[in-house]
Amino acid sequence: MTSQEIARHQNCHRSHERREDLPELGALGYRFIFITLFASHAATYAVWNAMEELVRDQEQAQWRLEKAKVGHPTESHHVMARVAHFQELEKKYIPGTAERIKSSAGFDDRRLH
Repeated sequence: MTSQEIARHQNCHRSHERREDLPELGALGYRFIFITLFASHAATYAVWNAMEELVRDQEQAQWRLEKAKVGHPTESHHVMARVAHFQELEKKYIPGTAERIKSSAGFDDRRLH
């Protein structure tokens, strides 16, 4: 593989001064732009704000968050964590798992949250 065949990439960081050049990177053949800290910044910002609301509004903050998440892909932490997938693996490899899950008051096909 030649260097021309390898996809170019650029790591974007807030310390990079020339953000206005980003649209031009595609014209130069760059195929990937990594924004490596974006998720971390977004998550810590959201958690900080949520915790401030929780301190200020107590349980009302929890109820407001639950209402806001209805229909959102993150509505169920069990779905986000792929609990059903791991339960299937447990059923396959750990004897007695199916019975334990059926007798549990926790996550199953009828209770997704």
